[in-house]
Amino acid sequence: MAVVTMTLKQALASITDDDRARMRRIADSGEPDLTDPDAPEITDDMLKTARRHGKLMFPNGIEAEQTIQFDSDVLAGLKKTGKDLSATINEVMRGYLQSIGVM
Repeated sequence: MAVVTMTLKQALASITDDDRARMRRIADSGEPDLTDPDAPEITDDMLKTARRHGKLMFPNGIEAEQTIQFDSDVLAGLKKTGKDLSATINEVMRGYLQSIGVM
């Protein structure tokens, strides 16, 4: 994006009637304008694949996020595997739950 230098008179002249109408609506509403005319509209497809505050949203609506604490030696051992920590923990937990017949 290029920086454009202009005088106040030039800046005022560059404001369109649509801009003026929008500014009047904002001033009359008393609410801040949080829209961005350069941002695209959000589609249903975008929302389906969006991440919300770091939580993965699955089609069935289940949020897959949990905070858990490990003893330092267990965490160090998991990290030594060199694999993705979350994937490794998920794999271990799935194996355990299958072994006791809950899954």
